[in-house]
Amino acid sequence: MFKAKDIGEGTMMSSRGASGAMRKLVTDGYLEKIGADPVIYALTEKGKTVDIEAALNWFFENFMI
Repeated sequence: MFKAKDIGEGTMMSSRGASGAMRKLVTDGYLEKIGADPVIYALTEKGKTVDIEAALNWFFENFMI
């Protein structure tokens, strides 16, 4: 389980950017929010079964120039 601040620091993103990304992953069913202050995120079963190689390929195709 991680806070957006921890995820942001680990990925060199702002905590605000990480929060936005985490909200999208919650909406898509890959993460669940636990608690409210601070918000902590945990992987769902769907998030645990992601094909990482396919996800990274998608990311680089869509976000890297």
